Amino acid sequence: MVKVKWSKWELHFAIILIILVFIIYGIDTIIFGEPAEIFHYVMLHLGFIPIDILIVALVAENMIERNEKKQIQDKIDMMMGIFFNEIGYGLLSRIYKIDESDDIVRALKSISTWSDDDFKKHLEEMENKPKTLHPTITNDEMVLFFEDLKEFLNANREFVLEIISNPTLHNRDNFSQLMLSIMHLMEELDFRDDISKSPETDLKHLFGDVNRIYSKLLYEWIRYLASIKKHYPYMLNLAIRTNPFDEDANVILTE
Repeated sequence: MVKVKWSKWELHFAIILIILVFIIYGIDTIIFGEPAEIFHYVMLHLGFIPIDILIVALVAENMIERNEKKQIQDKIDMMMGIFFNEIGYGLLSRIYKIDESDDIVRALKSISTWSDDDFKKHLEEMENKPKTLHPTITNDEMVLFFEDLKEFLNANREFVLEIISNPTLHNRDNFSQLMLSIMHLMEELDFRDDISKSPETDLKHLFGDVNRIYSKLLYEWIRYLASIKKHYPYMLNLAIRTNPFDEDANVILTE
């Protein structure tokens, strides 16, 4: 059974309409009584008008709005799943490998045991304090990292452009910013024909762009897992078995 949640104004509106029903029937009884069946018939139908408005304006509208929100959420979950399978996990695993571990990363290793409250708590923490990237590699390793990242992003350029142009995901502000950040890094790397010639200051600038992506990407991944945990638990199982923060994660079931 669908539960309809009314706001205060909707409740007041419903009460007014119900009162109108009694007023109309009262007038009909006082004025016409038994005779004048044609007028009684007219008044009888007038009495149903407020009820029709109540059903259409409040109950039906609430049900339609809930169904539309669910359809949008289903599309978002599907697109988010495609995004992480195509490019998200690749970015997470590449950046995670060069990052100094901290509390949030250590917690992500055991995300399979998180409750709904755990998801909510970590999302709130990341909203208040976005993840900061702390590279643990040398300058020479940085060059190799960016060369690999450039190749990976260019191989997925068409997919990134398709995601950016998808109107469904425009409902997620943080995700839209994430995709723009990814696009910006792609452009930055494209303008550098030979990254090995980039000085340390330029590499640090690029790491600033990577940090922006990493923080938003982590947040979106956690939010995506929280959503599928609630609506599609079977999809969460696969996400856990491909957890890029868990070195022991294995997509192949052995037990």
